[in-house]
Amino acid sequence: MNLYQLHPFLLHKSSSLRNIAILFVALLLGVFPLFVKDPHVMHLMILWLVWSIVATSWSVVLGFLGIFHFAQIAFFGLGAYASALLTMKTGVTPWLGIIFGGAAAAIMSLGLSLPALRLRGPYIAVVSLGFSECIRISTSNLEFTGAELGIWGTAPLWQGCGKTGFYYVILGVFIIVLGFLYSLLTSKFGLALRAIKQSQISSDSIGIQIYKIKISFFFLSAFFAGVSGGLYVHYMSGVSPEVYNIAHMIDIMVMGLVGGLNSVFGPMMGAAIVFFSLENLRIIQDFRFMIYALVMILIMIFKPDGVYSLIDYFFKSADQYFMKHVNKKVETHTH
Repeated sequence: MNLYQLHPFLLHKSSSLRNIAILFVALLLGVFPLFVKDPHVMHLMILWLVWSIVATSWSVVLGFLGIFHFAQIAFFGLGAYASALLTMKTGVTPWLGIIFGGAAAAIMSLGLSLPALRLRGPYIAVVSLGFSECIRISTSNLEFTGAELGIWGTAPLWQGCGKTGFYYVILGVFIIVLGFLYSLLTSKFGLALRAIKQSQISSDSIGIQIYKIKISFFFLSAFFAGVSGGLYVHYMSGVSPEVYNIAHMIDIMVMGLVGGLNSVFGPMMGAAIVFFSLENLRIIQDFRFMIYALVMILIMIFKPDGVYSLIDYFFKSADQYFMKHVNKKVETHTH
């Protein structure tokens, strides 16, 4: 009997260290409003969580499936408009409106994914960009969407819901989304995604239903973006066609690329770096975009795998150290 059989928990020591770190971050986010009372800081934290969900839902499609597209901001906007229209026209609770917004975005994604995901390479990106522009132009000209003015006066999540209440709601949704995606991507479904990204021909030869998996994952990604859009519109009390601005889509892509595409936790870090960097550089006005662009370029040159890869390297190094330490103990017990 070796040391692993005597202590099975040692097999999960490294993952335990990673889980402790994740729980510590979750705890910090959970107690944050208890120590920070500044409304502006709470506002920024809420928007960071919203954009983290959108960036994560886009990044996993590229990182695990290899599909690069520009439609995520369209799904975000569709979720916002759908939730706003449903709650204001029918008077239903915003909670139902948010779910409806996610469903509307997911269903609309089929209009793009069913034909476009049969394509490969840059064609998907081109088609998705056209799709987003069609959504933006339609929203800007339709009377029932408020045309250029948009829709304003949406109800809060509940009567008297302040920034702290909304923070905890979006934090809960954020944790659920990350937890669900992490479980999904570490399952057999996640292995199928990686196989498709590596080689579609090989994946097809071993019986993986490539087209069905692509559609399903794209559908799920659009749903999460739509839910975040629904949360956004009820927090901001409205939405306008400006939400479809291509600059927002570029920010989403940079968040994913800076944080790292190979983990569900990377985009969260990328969103924090991008969002708070732009906010803190606001004091130097137009020069902030030059500095922002320079910093992003440097990160992509020197850490092309994203900032999260540094943390991942730390956990892998800890794992190697632990395994070496265990092997020495095994040898000691053997002798």
